[in-house]
Amino acid sequence: MIRSPIKILSLVVILLCPFQVTFAVVENIALVKLGLEELQHKLESLQIGADEVASNKIEMAANEARRLLRELEEIESGVVADGNEALDEVIRSAHKLSSDLGGTLESIESRAYVDVNATLANLNQTLDEFPTIDVQPYIAAIVPPRVDHDISDRRISLYGYFPADDERDVEISVNGKKVTHTRQSSGIVTIGIPTYMVLKEESYLDIDMSVPTRWGLFDFFEDTKRLNSTLYVQKKLPYTCNVEVCDTNPNYLVTVNANKVFTDMANTQSNASKPSVNREVNAEDLFVATINGATTNYIPKSAKIIKLNESFRTYGGCEHNRPSGSIKRWNHDSVTFSLSAAGKGPHNHKGMKKDCGEVSKLFNSGKCGKVPYFYLDGGGGTKSIISMRPTFTVNKKNQEPTIRTSSSEMFLGRKSSKNMSVAVKDDTSVHINCSFKDGRESSALAALILKKKDTEESNLDVSARVADGKLYVSTQ
Repeated sequence: MIRSPIKILSLVVILLCPFQVTFAVVENIALVKLGLEELQHKLESLQIGADEVASNKIEMAANEARRLLRELEEIESGVVADGNEALDEVIRSAHKLSSDLGGTLESIESRAYVDVNATLANLNQTLDEFPTIDVQPYIAAIVPPRVDHDISDRRISLYGYFPADDERDVEISVNGKKVTHTRQSSGIVTIGIPTYMVLKEESYLDIDMSVPTRWGLFDFFEDTKRLNSTLYVQKKLPYTCNVEVCDTNPNYLVTVNANKVFTDMANTQSNASKPSVNREVNAEDLFVATINGATTNYIPKSAKIIKLNESFRTYGGCEHNRPSGSIKRWNHDSVTFSLSAAGKGPHNHKGMKKDCGEVSKLFNSGKCGKVPYFYLDGGGGTKSIISMRPTFTVNKKNQEPTIRTSSSEMFLGRKSSKNMSVAVKDDTSVHINCSFKDGRESSALAALILKKKDTEESNLDVSARVADGKLYVSTQ
């Protein structure tokens, strides 16, 4: 039996009127145009929740729908010389678009595309009426895409394109057992998982569908397309959270006084040629330089400067050339200091100085007075030295920052929450390490650490807060 008389009529009219778009196909053109317009609108308004590759395919499909609509408008307006040939090309392009998009939806398997699939199924049904087109059935999505093992409502909807005729309809089996179905349209079929079928967590149900198809001239030949998909029975409590309540370890962060002196020097004496020093020393280097066993007993990278305990000494120089030293700035992480010890060549010294000799008394009525002086200084170098014996705070090796006072586990489902009592003090921290495991999916989630009372932390999957002596953990 021939499935579609419309295909026969369309083909006959095209053969009789090969150079015009005739009335017999105008109605189908309008339906294709309507389907493409609706598809374009759905794709443009769709919020893509897939990966970048799928998103790009959806965007390309929307652009192709726009292009085909422009070509259909040119055919309708009569500006195309051979309307039937142009129409045939548009229909074939629309068929390719629907096939490619159907494959994209099938690979994504998301509820977000159910609405798009309904439009696509209607377009496929229209395209299937054209004599040169045979649209292949497909399964785009199963809703819901996963179920719990103890669900009470066992109805499952299959979305895609499932053509049928008066003599044959689709046949569906679950794990090899034939099940009844309800057809809502060419794009939606609903089945029920038999109640006698036991659903096991982290397992798959095989869904097989046989779809009747026809092909060839006038759809003369019958065939059957076999489609397969799976429905996942998810783990009811896929999240495991290890909860540790910890207090601060008093032996982890300690205060240490330097037992060696850090020194640096600017020097131009004894043929030395280091007239100045401008230097920044970080806390780690200063710690290693002044603490015995710095790398053996401590973690130098954690060192913080608490006090410098610095001093400066200078040697040589005169009023014309004084060596100097100073701390420019310092904080817990570093210290910056400056030293100056410039040398000077031979030079004169002159001026007035106090004198109590006989000559001075003679000219000052028997009192001490000021007399002029003058002499030649042979010059030379100077020296400026800084010494530091700092005090640090630092973390000790082989010590944990906290001491665990209690440990427990929590098991959670998707979009669920649980709470437990915790004894929290000011220095208490609550560590939550969660993992996700469901079938082939598994991941370790970022750890959450609540360091004070009434705080909240979250990552992409889990959030936690402490309030009123309780820990609340929620999954997204």
